[in-house]
Amino acid sequence: MYKVKDFVKQDLEGFNLPLFLGPLLIVTHYIIPLPVNSRYKESRNYSPNPKRPDGDNLEKCLNDALTGIVWKDDGQISCLLRTKTYTLRDKGATILHCEELPTTSINFDLVLESIREKCNLRLIDEQT
Repeated sequence: MYKVKDFVKQDLEGFNLPLFLGPLLIVTHYIIPLPVNSRYKESRNYSPNPKRPDGDNLEKCLNDALTGIVWKDDGQISCLLRTKTYTLRDKGATILHCEELPTTSINFDLVLESIREKCNLRLIDEQT
């Protein structure tokens, strides 16, 4: 855990990020290298990853590592969307979007719209 926190701290050093103090919306996408022994490499690039590592364990590790660097405490995370996919590349990546939510009543339609905008997602109705 400390290695991850040290890596994140070093990687974000120099960006002068503000420390979020209020409730947070977090969108995280984990891109995980496809195992070497996979039989279906060509068809698996950016396909969903239903295997290990478990998404909740990835999330806990990242949330703890970002405490004190991006947010004051990971308990501030009020809304969370997590995805994980395979990649054919040798190295994986983590893409994180973080935004502070209002401390008053939350309009979840606006939260979902914000997620769609940030992730370039479309409603099923819009696709047909």
